Amino acid sequence: MADFKKFEEVWRPIYLQDPVYAETAKFLLEDAITRTDQAAQKEYAEIILKHSGKDGWLNIAYVGVVYDELGDTALAEDCFQRNLDNGRGINVNLSALSNLRQGRKAAEGIAEFAELMEQYEASNDLQALIRMAEKGFPDAQGKLGRAYINGLDAPKILPKLSNGALWPLNKVTQLGKLF
Repeated sequence: MADFKKFEEVWRPIYLQDPVYAETAKFLLEDAITRTDQAAQKEYAEIILKHSGKDGWLNIAYVGVVYDELGDTALAEDCFQRNLDNGRGINVNLSALSNLRQGRKAAEGIAEFAELMEQYEASNDLQALIRMAEKGFPDAQGKLGRAYINGLDAPKILPKLSNGALWPLNKVTQLGKLF
């Protein structure tokens, strides 16, 4: 830890962004979480953000979850919005941001989305795709729209709204063209 601090003081000003440094800070953040040291958690989270570029969107999302757990919703939202602005991890970040704005934890439902997406990609399980689309994941909605455009029988695959009606075909078609 002392070497990490010394490196930060002496060499850090030379580099603009250093992904290896961000990964090291992530390891130290995990340790700070284990020790429940909130000051250290914030310090390492800031380092991760400073040294994570567009391709480090998973680091940025992770910091967003950490900020949410620390009770700083505004900083958490900033992290997820940064990823969205950079066009990275759209489904995950949009879901997390939506959760925060609805008063839920950022990570709520993300594991379920990952599991459903894996199920869909492994076997083309249309029911998994429909469940993701119903939950509002844009990628799933787009894939469902493409399925309709490509000739699948829409009434059989279109998810129903909470009132039992089918999704409007024009909305599904528009989503398919977007993705």
